Amino acid sequence: MDKRETLLLVVDSEADGHDICDLLTVLTVNVVVALNENDAVIAFETHKPKLILFARNTVQDNERLYLDLYRNSEHLTVVTHHSLLLCKLTESKLAYELCKRRIFSDYVVDKPRYDLFRLRLCVEHLLTRFNCSEQIKRQESVHSIVEKQVNALTSSLQNMRVEGQSISRDSATRLASLSRCINQESEKIVAKSDADELNAIQQVFDTQKLQRLANNTENTINSNLKRLNSLLELVHSDHVPAMEEFLATIKPDPATIVVIDDNQAFADTLKDILAEHGYRVWLSTNARRGVDIVVQQCPDLILMDINMPELNGIDATRIIKSNINLKNIPIIFLSGKRDQEVVEHVKSLGVNGFISKPTKATIILKKVRSILDAQD
Repeated sequence: MDKRETLLLVVDSEADGHDICDLLTVLTVNVVVALNENDAVIAFETHKPKLILFARNTVQDNERLYLDLYRNSEHLTVVTHHSLLLCKLTESKLAYELCKRRIFSDYVVDKPRYDLFRLRLCVEHLLTRFNCSEQIKRQESVHSIVEKQVNALTSSLQNMRVEGQSISRDSATRLASLSRCINQESEKIVAKSDADELNAIQQVFDTQKLQRLANNTENTINSNLKRLNSLLELVHSDHVPAMEEFLATIKPDPATIVVIDDNQAFADTLKDILAEHGYRVWLSTNARRGVDIVVQQCPDLILMDINMPELNGIDATRIIKSNINLKNIPIIFLSGKRDQEVVEHVKSLGVNGFISKPTKATIILKKVRSILDAQD
């Protein structure tokens, strides 16, 4: 890493903070320590770190604090960052599951601490990954600007070529007309003049010289047109294809979909169907937990079951729609019944679609694609 990056470390005690900071002293990083949720919110708003290290006593404590950060921070949902979970060996399976569900970016078993270098390596990898993704975004932005400039130059040259051709035709027409007029006047003068007068007139009005002047003028204009055409061809042959080839290699990230359904079997099947077709899928069988995932991930689409215990899909949708950062996320309702009441809820809440359960995978995929395509 070329410069000092800022990390936010969330711990339960100052002693734990000093212990972990000592491990990271060999890295060129600036560590900001927070001992509670309020300190963590203030630190994130102030420093906007690229990496948050969660090192509280239990995985559950870390998960709860992370969700509280999402609720109380104004910038956490819009500032790109990674999250590293430090856990006990006995909680490693839970940590793995949370990382697999993309709640955290990665985890390290820190209690007991078998390996002094593992934490350092993981921190370096996450920061490197972050910087690479930021560089790709900058490159995409630069290439987008260059592409617009090339297109503008191409359009300008095409306009110049059209204008030049028009000038060439107009100039040639005017010169030809002038030449005809002079020839006509010359013929009239010849008819009325003697030999000496004719010699004097020819010295002043040499129609052949005039014709050569017209030809030279048209040739000059055509020569400039050829130079414009050559420049236009250069832009097309050397720059535009190369730009298009480069842009073609940049593939957009897969769409993120959150599935909220208390029927575990149906939810797992739905997740498998979507994942097989390239979508990034988050799953929750609890509506409240599902809303928290939506806040954290800000997905491209939500598939929401209506009938769920504790918090039903209707109320969960109202919560999501009340959040200014989430209200435009499209939502598809899932339900085993399709009565008039459900249809009215779909209309009143601004839900984007409805899928009856059970249904075919092709119907689900068609509905998902149509709504995602409409968002592009």
